[in-house]
Amino acid sequence: MAEVSFKVGDSGNYRDGDVLIVAPTGILLSPAEITAWFASGTTPAAWSTIPAYKQRRVRRRLLITKWLTEHSPAEIVAEGFHVDLAGAVKLKASAQADRDDYLLVGYDTNWGREDLKVHGAVRVDGITADHVFELLECDEAESHRPNQIGKRRWRIRYRNYLGAGVIANLEDKEARVEAIRSVSAPLAAFHDDPRP
Repeated sequence: MAEVSFKVGDSGNYRDGDVLIVAPTGILLSPAEITAWFASGTTPAAWSTIPAYKQRRVRRRLLITKWLTEHSPAEIVAEGFHVDLAGAVKLKASAQADRDDYLLVGYDTNWGREDLKVHGAVRVDGITADHVFELLECDEAESHRPNQIGKRRWRIRYRNYLGAGVIANLEDKEARVEAIRSVSAPLAAFHDDPRP
């Protein structure tokens, strides 16, 4: 089982549906779980379902956010964040924006808050290591001259199995659409689609 992030719309030499990233299954930590974590260090019940390396990565991110929001810019400079006072003010403001966001919508262990505004993410069961390499293949001409035609060769037909409401939200660049984990996208939804 894995999660796949895909492009919504065409831009940056990516096409609508192009596979962007394949990641191990993640979870959404709810605002209540983040509040409990910040208040008392309570880890969420589903914590053990994510890989250890990701647990460490998320823990570091949340600890940094918590520490920066609870200390002054002068303390941030003194702690050795390699910034001057002006940089510490910006760092603290950025951490506060992150904290506010986590307390409002939660923290996704796979996808950043902006990722979920501009890309889609779905769970895919039955995916193998070979599938991962296949899905992330660049679209290159098969000739004696290296010639990249597009960023990805493989696309997902997400419009064929996601509901109209979800698709409308995915197309709204101001809307955050949480990773779709309640149902699995079938492997048949992916297709090899080289450019002409």
